[in-house]
Order: sequence, then C-alpha cells, then structure tokens
Amino acid sequence: MGLAGAMLTVMTVTMPPAQDAARAREATGRLLAALSPPSEERSAPTAQAAPADLGNPAATGGARSTGGRGGPGRTGAGERDRAARPWWAGPPGAEPVERRPSLLPGWTVGHVLTHLARNADALVNLVNGRPMYAGETRRDDDIERGAGRPLAALLEDVRTASARLDAAFGELTEADWRRTVELRGGLTDRLSGLPFRRWAEVELHRVDLGLGYHVDDLPRDFVDRQLTALAQRFAGHPGIAAAIELRPGSGGAGTGSEGALIRTGAPGGEVVAVSGSPAALLGWLTGRGGTRSLRVRGSLPALPPL
Repeated sequence: MGLAGAMLTVMTVTMPPAQDAARAREATGRLLAALSPPSEERSAPTAQAAPADLGNPAATGGARSTGGRGGPGRTGAGERDRAARPWWAGPPGAEPVERRPSLLPGWTVGHVLTHLARNADALVNLVNGRPMYAGETRRDDDIERGAGRPLAALLEDVRTASARLDAAFGELTEADWRRTVELRGGLTDRLSGLPFRRWAEVELHRVDLGLGYHVDDLPRDFVDRQLTALAQRFAGHPGIAAAIELRPGSGGAGTGSEGALIRTGAPGGEVVAVSGSPAALLGWLTGRGGTRSLRVRGSLPALPPL
C-alpha cells in the first residue's frame, strides 16, 4: 500500500494496572539480581559467567582451574575472588561501580539507583494524595545526597522503596485507580497509569546505568507499548517542527501489527518517515541511542527532552 493509502494511527494498548505492577516488580527484580554479587555458594569453586541479560560478551561458562598453588583442579583465593565479582565490576581495586559515570550526563550509577528509589517513593506520594515531589530542589538534593552510598545500600534502597510502592498499589480499589493525579512537569494521568510508568522507569534507567543492558534487550511488549505511548506524547508537541511517521520494520511490531505506521510530531506539513526496528525507534524517541540503524531521508527531526 502506498503512503497516501496507508493508515496512520497510534494504537493505545492498556493493561490492568495490577498486571503492569507485576511487570514493574519483575523488572526491578531482574535489575537487582543483575547488580548483586553472586552468593558464596555460587562463587566457588569455579568462576561464574555474568547474568545473560547483562550482555556479557565473555559469558561462555565457568573457567576451569589450571592448578597453580591451589593444586590441580582446585581454585585459589584470587580466582575465587574474581569469581565472586560480576563481569562489569572489574578486577579487585577497580573503581566501585556505584561511582562510575552512567549514560546520563552528570550522573553516576549511584545517582541513577537513588533516583529509582526516590521515584518509587514519589509514586507512593501520588497514591496517598500528596504531591509527587516537595519541589525540584528537594528532589535533586535527595538524589545527590544518596548517590555516594555503597552499592549494597543503594540496591537495598531500591528494593525497599519498590516494596513500599507495591504495597501502596495493592491497597487501591477500582475507584481509586480512576483518580487523576498531577505528575512532575504538570502532566496528568490516572492512578491506573502509574504502574506502567514505573515499569518504564526501571527498564529505561537500567539502560542508563551503562552496565551492558541496551535498548535491544528491552522486553518486546514493553517496547511496543512505550513506543506508542511516546508517539502519543509527542503528537502535536510544540517543540517538534516536523510531522513524523514511525515505520517499525521487520524484527518487531511497534503497534502489534507488523509494518503498521505510527504518526506523531507536528499535525501537518511534509512528513518525515523514520524506519527501523521498534527498539531502535524507541531508543531515538527516548534519547538512548539506536539512531545509527534508523533509516530516514535527510536528518532526524529534533525531539524535546522527556
């Protein structure tokens, strides 16, 4: 079908909020597991491969001991220490992972993890009828103050804050889910939209950690929904000068229908068609890479920050 006859639409995919809350909880569990060091039972006697979803290029199975001072077939103390460290942690003495720069300008890994914890608390505030944050300065100060903690403390903060949010979601009634709340930046949404927003926070900020998890690793159903959600958000946005047509290519269906077209950006004018995998399109819309694999005639339109 030619361009003139193609159907340009943004399909809204909604799920029960309890199901989205479960997906956010699962995503949080995967993030925590990926950043937690292996248990002692797993760390000896052989080296452990990195979690597969962290994208370790060297994850080819446990390394066989070559003997040495530990004797043939035995693992020495140095090898056990290496085995207890995730692949991204580097050798003993390397800079602690929580102090490393993340992919977000000016933020370390510690900043990103602290933000994830405080975001969970902010959503609890909305559930309980309070403002999301007590001001932008307070939000930034809380993140800065918590960013320098050790990794174990950061992960525990994310874990306990996420549990508080799960508990708050679990107390909501059908009528509660329909209540409208005001988000940061003046956006509004129903409470029923918060679980998916939390899922998006966890998935996208896990990419931002810069520890081997990329937009191509995002769950397919998340990519599909977030792609259309952002297309809706950018539709008619005053900061976008061009009319944009997203064309998810083979390897994924951005709207649940292979090859369907998604219209966003300016309501009129010449259309700029952008083609690529759903993950690459999502990477572009969120400012998280993937643009090299996109196909566009001319330059990619400028997008406002999220």
